Amino acid sequence: MSKKSPYSVVKVANVEDLATGDAVEQFKFRKVGRRYGHAFIKRSDLLSIDRAVGILLDKNALLPADRSEREQLVMAAIDMQPLSLIVQARRMGWQNKRKGFLAATGPVGDCGNRELALPSWMNDRQAVMQARKGNRRAWVRQVAERCLHSSTATIVLCAAFAAPLLARRGMASFGINIYGISKAGKTAALLAGASVGGIGSESRLPNFRSSAAARGELCKGFNDQMLPLNEVGLLAGKKSAAYSLIRELIYQVSEGRDATRHSQSKYATAARLAEYHTIFVSNSEQSFDQYASDAREKRDAGEYARCLDIRASVDGTRTIMDRCPTKMSKEDRAAWARKQVIELRRACLAQHGIALPAYIEHLLGYREKLNLRIEKAEKAFLKGIEFQSLDGALQHMARNFGLLAAGGALAIEADLLPIKEGDLFELLQDTFKRSISTIALFQRPEEIVTQVIARHVNSSRIVTAGAKVDYSSDKVEGFVQRTEDGRRYTVKATAFRSWFGQRNDAVEAALRYLSDHKLLSPRNSKTGTAVLKGSDWAIRGSRWPDGQHRRSIVLVRPSKTMR
Repeated sequence: MSKKSPYSVVKVANVEDLATGDAVEQFKFRKVGRRYGHAFIKRSDLLSIDRAVGILLDKNALLPADRSEREQLVMAAIDMQPLSLIVQARRMGWQNKRKGFLAATGPVGDCGNRELALPSWMNDRQAVMQARKGNRRAWVRQVAERCLHSSTATIVLCAAFAAPLLARRGMASFGINIYGISKAGKTAALLAGASVGGIGSESRLPNFRSSAAARGELCKGFNDQMLPLNEVGLLAGKKSAAYSLIRELIYQVSEGRDATRHSQSKYATAARLAEYHTIFVSNSEQSFDQYASDAREKRDAGEYARCLDIRASVDGTRTIMDRCPTKMSKEDRAAWARKQVIELRRACLAQHGIALPAYIEHLLGYREKLNLRIEKAEKAFLKGIEFQSLDGALQHMARNFGLLAAGGALAIEADLLPIKEGDLFELLQDTFKRSISTIALFQRPEEIVTQVIARHVNSSRIVTAGAKVDYSSDKVEGFVQRTEDGRRYTVKATAFRSWFGQRNDAVEAALRYLSDHKLLSPRNSKTGTAVLKGSDWAIRGSRWPDGQHRRSIVLVRPSKTMR
C-alpha cells in the first residue's frame, strides 16, 4: 500500500478584481508543520515555474526537496481548472442594478452569475470587523425590543435601516451625533445600530482616531450601511481645536466620495468607485454645538443640514432608557435602566449581523415600488413637524429624518422592529423637535439670549431688593438693584437654568455670550467666582437681601430692553 504524499498544492479559484480587471489564481497548499495556507498569484507570474515556486516557498509551502518533483507538483496545480470562479466587487453595498447587496458578512440576493467577494482594497481589519452570529428571532427579542425602551437607541436602529435607502432616493450622506453624560449608554445605542450590519462589541467599532484618508476608505467600506463612529473624545488636541476636525468630517462624509488623488498615485481610485452613501452616527460627551462654542465659532447652516445633535438622555433620566414601563415606581427606574443598558451590550455581543440580510431581502421584494413606500413614510413624518415653518437647512435635516422614518417603517414590515408605525413616527418627530429647539441659540445668541433674559427679568418673579417677600420661595427668582451704571440682576442659578430649557449646553452658550459681552458679573463677593463650565456654572456666594447666600447668576445691565 502506497504511502500518502505529504505534499499538496491545489488551485481552488480564479479571482478577478472588477475594479481593475486584474486577475489572480488562488492556491491552497500544505505548509511546513502540516497546516494549510493560501497564496494569490498573478496569472503572469505563473508563466515562470521558478517565480511560482518562489512565491509558494515564501508563503511557507511544504514542497519536495528534489527540483524536478517540486516543479512537477506546482506545474500540475497550475494546469488545474479552478474549483470556483470568484469576482471581487467594485464596491460594497448595492450590486447588479440593485438586485443584490454585498456586506462584509457576505452577499444577499442576486449579485451576478459568479461568486462575489469583498473588494480588493478592503484590508483584514475592515473585513473582520463585521460577522454574523445568533438568529433573527433572538436579535429582535434581545436587541430591537430592548432598544424600544430608548428614544436614542430606536433612532440609531432607524439610521441603520435607512442607510440602504440613500442611493435609492438619490440623497447625500449625513450624520447624527449622540451626546450626553458619561456612562449614559451612548455606546450601547451605537452598538445596537451597528449590530444590524454585524458589529457586536465596542472593540470593533470604528472611532475618531483615524486620518481623513482612512475615514474616506472607511466610508467606502460601509457604503449603503450605517457608519458607527465611537468617541469623539478621541480626537487629538484640545477641545477648542477638535471642532475643526469635526466640521471636516461632517463635510467629508456628506460629500459622498473618497479624496481625489493624483492619477499616477497607487492609491488613486476611479471617480465612480470612490463614491459612497452612508449615515454616520457618532457619540460624544458634549454636543457639536458646544465644541463650536468652545472654539468660539458658530456652526453654519450647511453643517446643520448635514449633521444634527441628539441628546442621549431626556426628561431627567441618567441613561438612554427614557421609555421605561409605566407601572414601574420611580425608585426602581434607575436600577432598571442601568440593567437594560448592560443587557443591551450583552445582547449585541450575542446577536449581530442577522438583521441586515433579512432587511435587504425585504427591500428586494419591493422591486420598482420601493420608492413609493419610502415617499409615503417620509410624508407621514413631515406632517407632524410643521415643515414649512423651518428654514432651509432644517428642512434639509427634516428630510433626512424622514428617511429615518422610512427605514424604521420598512423594518417594521420586515418584522425586525416590533413597534407600531404611528408610535415610531411620533418618537422621531418629538426627538427632531427637541433637537432643533435650541439651534437658534447657537446661531443667533445676540438675539435669542437678550430676548429670553429680557422676558424673565421684567417678570413679577424678579423683585426689587429689599422688598418684603420670601426670597426662598419658588415664586421669587431674583432681585434687582440700582447701581451707578444702571441695574444689577441677581438670579437664582436654578431659575436661570430653567429659562434655557434645563440644557447645560444652552445655559453655557448663554453664559458664554454674556461673559464675552461683559454683561455677566465676574465676582459678587469675596468668595464668589464666575464658573462657566460643567456643574459649577453659577456664581457662588451671592448675598441676598434676607441675609442668605445662594448660588446665583449676576447680570449687569444685560441690554437696554432689560432696564
